[in-house]
Amino acid sequence: MLFITVIVFISLLIWILPDEIWHKLQQTLYLTKKLTINRRGLVYRGNLAWQWTQTGQGPWPDYKFYGNFLREVQKLTKLYGSTPKASLDRIKKPLLQDIRFETKLREIRFSGLGQFVAMALMTWTFMVVSRLILERPFELPLLFSILFIQTVGLITFLQIESFKRKKAFHGFDLAYEGLVTLQALLPLGISTKDKQEKSGVDQFLSLKTKNLDLDRVRRNLAQSLAQWRDFGRPIEDIIEELVDDVRFAQEIAQAKLLKQMHAIKFLIAALFFLSAYLLDLMAMVNSFFTLK
Repeated sequence: MLFITVIVFISLLIWILPDEIWHKLQQTLYLTKKLTINRRGLVYRGNLAWQWTQTGQGPWPDYKFYGNFLREVQKLTKLYGSTPKASLDRIKKPLLQDIRFETKLREIRFSGLGQFVAMALMTWTFMVVSRLILERPFELPLLFSILFIQTVGLITFLQIESFKRKKAFHGFDLAYEGLVTLQALLPLGISTKDKQEKSGVDQFLSLKTKNLDLDRVRRNLAQSLAQWRDFGRPIEDIIEELVDDVRFAQEIAQAKLLKQMHAIKFLIAALFFLSAYLLDLMAMVNSFFTLK
């Protein structure tokens, strides 16, 4: 009966809420929606980059390193009067693969957050209804503890994703951007030194990484560049092989990260949200034995 009374009271409060407050709430929701639209995710920006590679028109893509690469392609077109179409076509397949990966990762993230929110709502619903029906008091320390555990769970999930992403893909974009840009520069009539400097491969060569595949690519690239500069040995086929190696290693890292995030989602749900529910359940059971 008390529970029904609370629901009726809340409904009446909503019904008699002044129009000015409703107007402010609508403005707040509109601003939130506007901020969400302005802060597009990686998948949206990746699709813009893909459309740009197809048509060369539309908003300038700001997606990982691809925006810088496309800007470099435009610069080469203006300086030398020719578009390195082969290099532009070469990035389409890895770009599409990267967008698919980001789409799958976003689905895992949203499904995880949805599950966490659903579990949190279930816990709080049980907490409120059980205490109203059984006429048990609300323990503020317990409420704050459960809220803290659930909030930490959400933050931990997002932080782990960010950390795992940085760790898994550290150096891949730098390697791929430098190699593909170098491929675009090779046919142009500029010096070997300028080609290497403008491509940005020197940044990749100075990169320290624990990834064995990238380390092998870096060593092979350094040897090939030295032979190219000193003895004029053709480097086109070697660069193409190294680009394929980087792409293959990145695809393996992407698949591994997706599997890890599925496991992390399950662990976060068990450690933070299921434990919060069990904590409240134990508190309720314990209240029956502590009653005098």
